[in-house]
Amino acid sequence: MYRNRYKFLLTGGLSSTQSGGGGGSFNLSIQEEGSTVQSNVDTINFVGTDVSAFAGGTGVAIIYIPPPAFSSHFNSNDGANGNQAVTENISRSNARISTPTSEGNPFSTNTWAGTNQSSTRTTTTIFQTPSYCTGFTPTTGGDAQFSIIMYDADGTTTLDSFTTNTATQPLDQDITYTNASGNISLQLTLYGADAGGRFRAKPTITVNADSILTANSREGGRFSVRISMTTDTATDGSGPYVFDMSIPATNGNGAVFLDTGSTPPSISGGVTIAETGGSVLTKHISGIEYYTLNSSFTIGVSGIDQLNRNTSRINSNLQVEATNYGITLLSQSPFGSGSARFSGWTNDYNVNGVSYSNIAFNINNSNFRYAGTSAIGRSRVRDTWGNSSYTNTSSSSILVDTVSTPAPSDTSEDFIEESYRTTSGYVASSWNSTTALSSGDALVYFGQLMSPSASTLSSGGTNTNWTTFSPNSGSQPNYSALGVPCSYYRRVPADSTSRASFTLVFDGTSTFVGGNALTDLINSNLEIFIRRIGSSNVGANTGAAAPPLRLHTSNQYNFATFDDGNTVAGSYIRLASSSGNTIEGTFGSFDCQDGLLIEIRLTNATIKLSGFDVTFN
Repeated sequence: MYRNRYKFLLTGGLSSTQSGGGGGSFNLSIQEEGSTVQSNVDTINFVGTDVSAFAGGTGVAIIYIPPPAFSSHFNSNDGANGNQAVTENISRSNARISTPTSEGNPFSTNTWAGTNQSSTRTTTTIFQTPSYCTGFTPTTGGDAQFSIIMYDADGTTTLDSFTTNTATQPLDQDITYTNASGNISLQLTLYGADAGGRFRAKPTITVNADSILTANSREGGRFSVRISMTTDTATDGSGPYVFDMSIPATNGNGAVFLDTGSTPPSISGGVTIAETGGSVLTKHISGIEYYTLNSSFTIGVSGIDQLNRNTSRINSNLQVEATNYGITLLSQSPFGSGSARFSGWTNDYNVNGVSYSNIAFNINNSNFRYAGTSAIGRSRVRDTWGNSSYTNTSSSSILVDTVSTPAPSDTSEDFIEESYRTTSGYVASSWNSTTALSSGDALVYFGQLMSPSASTLSSGGTNTNWTTFSPNSGSQPNYSALGVPCSYYRRVPADSTSRASFTLVFDGTSTFVGGNALTDLINSNLEIFIRRIGSSNVGANTGAAAPPLRLHTSNQYNFATFDDGNTVAGSYIRLASSSGNTIEGTFGSFDCQDGLLIEIRLTNATIKLSGFDVTFN
């Protein structure tokens, strides 16, 4: 009887004689093509790229010359068909883990509570290789085996497992095996012969983590899975080959927290917004008061529930905004940005009734205007997986104007404010923007000059009565009785250079009855009166009391009839070169120094002027 039995598969000549008995001695000769290379050998070393030696069954060595092209092993990259690393179908997100009542009640975290960790809502996890891998059982029988274990949060306590039975589950065909609980299964596909007498298949492992955790009285929680394949001893004998997401993870993406919290965050209370006393900033234009940049409001949210049911977002858990106020979206967190504004919050998974209050909810949009009766603030809560619907404040009637550029200059006006505007006497700084308009005054509103009867809300529709609108530090005006004709007076200062003419260009976004400024001037829907501030010519009409020169009506400048405005017929100064929104004017036979005084009169309420520029020639 032989004590040991070895099998050598060689293409060169090899003869062997073995002796039995308890001594265990060898009498092995190695020959190459019939010629002895070495005698009394007990170890053979196969060297070269064209030879491979593998362990077979017990007492069997398998030598391949040339080596066969085996497929890769499970979760390995050691064969002809490349990397067969295991992939998972888990959709992961980074979430903050909430604190259970106690470990295991209603879920386990094993120190993850209060930290940001990999989390999922994928209840059934599927692990598989890209293609087939080698080492499975031959059709004639063998002992390849899979072991699948799902661990609790501690990485050592088994919640469920499945080890295939080599006798009744031989892994030798396309088939699905399932463990006793029905929550772990192994499916084999693409089963077939591999190189060198081995067999290969594609394994797919399914673990219903939710059902397993439920069976263990858990509401989700931290878990990991370990999968180990032991190859068929007779045809392979290597391994085992392991995919391990246990703690600490040695492969894959590591342990994961299954969030099965069924109650999304919500706001059961309400959302409010109001002025923050002593911190409201306003401005007046044409007697109307507006909230402006950095004006402060207080926004409050009550009854924030289930903000961190099992898990929470790692930031931006609460969002508040008031776009009608010019306050952009603000993201807050009870454990991050804005944490001091929360009350009643803990990291407990079932915390309810959290409140939020921010007294520095400031207007921060520097290029914003709003006039309307439906201004609201709103808020929503968010978890890792989605957002709640918005909860709105009640509606308010407010006026907001934060636009401050482009600022007016000596020769440019965009109707942003009224620093260059004067009363009809043209005295510098004589206009008071906080005073309500009187009959005959034009309205500067939202970057346009218009009739007081033509102002509209941001949502559309004309509005002239502002008495119910906030802010209201004194009283808001009612312009319902005001309309056209209405005028705007302004100084257009310049240096003492002698000038013979000028050009007046209106902004292209202005609204005209006839489509452009020239048409409206010809038809006197728009009237413009000009006076010189000064002149080097003796006898020239100058100053606020001078008879006006005219750019409107169908009449143009006529040298023969021009009398510097002493008569209406002699007051026309518009040149024939005028076109569209570009109006050319002359000072006639007298020059102009120090600039001019301009009155813009609207006789048709349709006209809205967006600005103008004056160039002296």
